Amino acid sequence: MIIATGVGNSPSDKVMFAEMAAKADAAAQMIERHRLAPTGDSDSDPTLGDTGSFTDPQHWGDDDITDGATTDIGLLLADAGYLSAANLTCRGPKRLIAPGKNTQVRDTARQRPTSGPPPTDASPAQRNAHRIATAAGAALYSRRSHIAETPFGHAKHNLNFRRFTSRGHHRAAAEFTFHAMVHNLLKAINTGNLSHALA
Repeated sequence: MIIATGVGNSPSDKVMFAEMAAKADAAAQMIERHRLAPTGDSDSDPTLGDTGSFTDPQHWGDDDITDGATTDIGLLLADAGYLSAANLTCRGPKRLIAPGKNTQVRDTARQRPTSGPPPTDASPAQRNAHRIATAAGAALYSRRSHIAETPFGHAKHNLNFRRFTSRGHHRAAAEFTFHAMVHNLLKAINTGNLSHALA
């Protein structure tokens, strides 16, 4: 499901992080307000093992990551294109931003794993690298590729959405938002997860 969209004209993803984090957080709050009562067991993923404690305060502390923000997003995952000091410390949900390519993240967690909370005197980049190199951090980050890249692959290969048909930033943004809505509707229809709107 695509919960937030944005279109930019910068060659760097870094400039989009704060805006997209805020949009995703607002969408998550709206989803949480309208969530139906659970019908089964916990929605935890058994393939991840024990990662629930990873979001405990001992792993995060008061390092200005959330800056007092209220959020329904437990953890935001971003690739190395978003890594910057500003993006590690801006207002919003807790986050893991890859310090390198996926293979580097995975290899570091396997060959030089860390454990427990990061050192208190570590910089934001060092805290982030420490967290992502823990077993729980690496397991959580490994989910990013499937979550983030699948909608783009679906758009390009299944829906043939490879370029915008309109000119201008506002039209391109509207077109991409429309594409995301169609994607979500098709996904809901194909999985049978549509529910009646609440009055």
